Amino acid sequence: MKANELRIGNYVYYNGNHKHISNVSSLQPKVYVEPYGAVCYSESIKVGLNNRFDIVYDVENIEPIPLTEEWLIKFGFKYNGWNYDLNQYVFHAQGKNEKGEFFNTEFGIKNNDITFNMSYTINSVHQLQNLYFTLTNQELNNE
Repeated sequence: MKANELRIGNYVYYNGNHKHISNVSSLQPKVYVEPYGAVCYSESIKVGLNNRFDIVYDVENIEPIPLTEEWLIKFGFKYNGWNYDLNQYVFHAQGKNEKGEFFNTEFGIKNNDITFNMSYTINSVHQLQNLYFTLTNQELNNE
């Protein structure tokens, strides 16, 4: 996962648990020198997870949460038999895998009886949150 994908309000996995990013204060690249002169870069970000601000978390330890029907319902989407609707926004998936994770997804905007679909693949909770915020300037959360 890349640090520039994260925003305050995103839900992510950290150490196998759901966490809520509550603060992002700085990006800090770490540099490790390995034997034989090889240099390895590790991106880290100082974030607050669940209102704890005092730890620097390596981005490689923060994982996206796969988008499932459970998350859509938590966010207020309603299933209409074909799509999941929230106000004038539509989420559609061609199917789910055995874990309930969606695949071949589309996101659309309804205008009267016409839906304009965007070819934007959404595989994770934070991607849906970021897209919704971009379109509406409002947070998509389950609180």
